Amino acid sequence: MSLTAYGVANQKILKRSGASIGEDIYVTGNIGDSGIGYGILLKKFKMLNSSLKKFYIMKHKIPDPPVEFAKSIGKYATAATDISDGFLADLNNLIMSSKCGAEIMINKIPLITKTKKLIDQKIVKIDYLLSCGEDYQLIFTANKKFSKYILRLANKCLIKVVKVGEIIKKRKLKILDAKRKELSFSVLGFKHF
Repeated sequence: MSLTAYGVANQKILKRSGASIGEDIYVTGNIGDSGIGYGILLKKFKMLNSSLKKFYIMKHKIPDPPVEFAKSIGKYATAATDISDGFLADLNNLIMSSKCGAEIMINKIPLITKTKKLIDQKIVKIDYLLSCGEDYQLIFTANKKFSKYILRLANKCLIKVVKVGEIIKKRKLKILDAKRKELSFSVLGFKHF
């Protein structure tokens, strides 16, 4: 089955190709919850109690995309994409479309406390969380001058928005740890073709 939709926009269309050097990179919601749920369904994570399993499976089966926030962020954002193929893959698509690079602080990436504990217990790896996808949250870029307006809009829409990095000139996706050491990832996320 194939579907093609046509239409006319009566407002600014946010594309992946609008990011500029020096802009901030933001993420809505939390990363990796859906991927853990999917992993549980595939029996990848067996050391979890039943309430944790239920929690993460629900996060996978019933996503909570920031729809109202997405409708309003166009007045501040320069580029945006949803996180469906994985945080790293979708951010990489955005910077490739914008012909620039990104510098991300890994300790700024929003994870819930339960997920942080699973990382500490070595049940889940951060590599998996950043590449698993199906979070259906937003990655977007904006000029630094709009920071307070973006956070105000997030509060109004009752969603979490976190600044995770910055757009850089060098066409590379750089993920840095707390000591600014560059980390490497063998898999960015899901590839369609």
